[in-house]
Amino acid sequence: MRYSVVDLGGKQVVIYAWPIAQAAQAGVTRTLSATGGNQDVLISALGRGEIVVSRYLAQQRHVTVGDTLILPTPTGTHAFSIADVFDDLSPIDSIFMEYNTYSKLWSDTKADRFAIFFQPGMDSHRTSQKLQLALDRARIPARILTRDQMVNELLGTVRGLASLAQAIQFAALLVAALAVANTMFAAVLERRWEMGLQRTLGMAAAQLRRTILLESGAIGFLGGAGGILAGFMLGFLFTRVMQAGFAWRIPFIVRPSLAGGGIIGTVAIAGLSGLYPSRLAARGEIVRALRYE
Repeated sequence: MRYSVVDLGGKQVVIYAWPIAQAAQAGVTRTLSATGGNQDVLISALGRGEIVVSRYLAQQRHVTVGDTLILPTPTGTHAFSIADVFDDLSPIDSIFMEYNTYSKLWSDTKADRFAIFFQPGMDSHRTSQKLQLALDRARIPARILTRDQMVNELLGTVRGLASLAQAIQFAALLVAALAVANTMFAAVLERRWEMGLQRTLGMAAAQLRRTILLESGAIGFLGGAGGILAGFMLGFLFTRVMQAGFAWRIPFIVRPSLAGGGIIGTVAIAGLSGLYPSRLAARGEIVRALRYE
């Protein structure tokens, strides 16, 4: 497999030159999961010298299946027919083409990566270790990676981004809890006369605590419901923007269980934030509260 870059209209285009048709003819692979077209037809098209472009390139350059894309090559400009469109995680212009097509037009027979297929029954883990040991002894700076390891590396990058988003969410929850606690403290301090009057008219300290806790829960419920509604709207808008900017197909999924859990969580956080203010209000002296202005 060979990776190369060409300049097209002042912008770089990445070329993935893989022996897809050659591998299919050898019977080692027949799956191109990044595209949705007929696999046999697609493999045949690649074998004829056609290309598969990324969805990002198709959107940015306004091309589609059946169109022609002209690329500069060391042997002169060449017109490639677009056989299909694939999903690429990278927001860059990228192209798949058959390795034989690339090596002939670019006069380049080098490779950046080799795919190794094992015969049925072989111990892939043990064989990979032997290959890595042979490379190390020959002082060849190469790594043996299994398909699972390559997938895990990609998923690790995605999980790293997701963990950063989760940390931001946790920080937002902490700030929200402090905001609710601050609101309840302010409400208790500013309503001392009202609470003193309620105590004078017969409201018990326990009843006053429950009232303040109910207020905290109501604030949490309203804030949680509003936050979930705003989150759904922003999430939908964010996925649309990402699809337009990065050419990813990202489904927007609404999970009622997650929304319900979010509301319950905000009510619980608000209730906990109102515990101390409620105790502070119930423990205050009635006479001093009535004198408060």
